[in-house]
Amino acid sequence: AERLMSKGTPIYFTDAGQTADEYIEEFMKHTSRPQDYTIVTSDNRLAWAVRQRQGRSISIREFKKMLDRICHKKQNPKT
Repeated sequence: AERLMSKGTPIYFTDAGQTADEYIEEFMKHTSRPQDYTIVTSDNRLAWAVRQRQGRSISIREFKKMLDRICHKKQNPKT
């Protein structure tokens, strides 16, 4: 897979014929520290596969709430 960086965030492009879910599962299978990764997905099968490898998964809804809280704190630092 090809990897690019955007503002410090890695962006991966899978090879032809490979889905993003397949790439994520393979990555989690081969990384030495899966607990260092959080996968954002609302796909229950993928979330389960990530957790089976000791990774963390959160839903898109949870991720959005987390981003909203961060943005709110930046806009209102005293609240």
